[in-house]
Amino acid sequence: MLRRAVFVLSVLVATSSFAQQSPFRVSAFVSSPQNGLGAAIEYRWAPRWALELAASSEKHKLTIGGIFNGHVIEFRTRPINLTVHYYFVNATRWQPYLGGGVRRVTSSSSEISDRTSAEVDGGVHFMVTPSFSVRLDGKGRIGSDNVSYDPDFKTSLGVSWRF
Repeated sequence: MLRRAVFVLSVLVATSSFAQQSPFRVSAFVSSPQNGLGAAIEYRWAPRWALELAASSEKHKLTIGGIFNGHVIEFRTRPINLTVHYYFVNATRWQPYLGGGVRRVTSSSSEISDRTSAEVDGGVHFMVTPSFSVRLDGKGRIGSDNVSYDPDFKTSLGVSWRF
């Protein structure tokens, strides 16, 4: 019985120790206002610095042309974000960060042009366990050409696993 307890305790300590030191974190999230679904992978190369690659898929409906002679198209956009995050390291379960990077949006419709823009982002991971967190963030696109299928500001809510 004591051997089993020592073994289980050793596995738990080794697993949590490994999870805390791992530089990789994967996330799944829902973004608004388009209710897109996405995933991200983050590589943390220092206690305060990380690089994240996120991709999502969003469904849209848009009227092209005028009110009377226009037509409605349904299409998907696939935003890809590459951002650098600076984490504010603290002793709590909250891990806030700020960052910046590049956003690339491609479309399934030939009537919608692809676009690339700079962005800033910020958010927080609430650590439920040393390896599992709930994530809330916001991304702001830098630029003045706001279009309905790629708004200037987006939020997302998701879960993350550090392995």
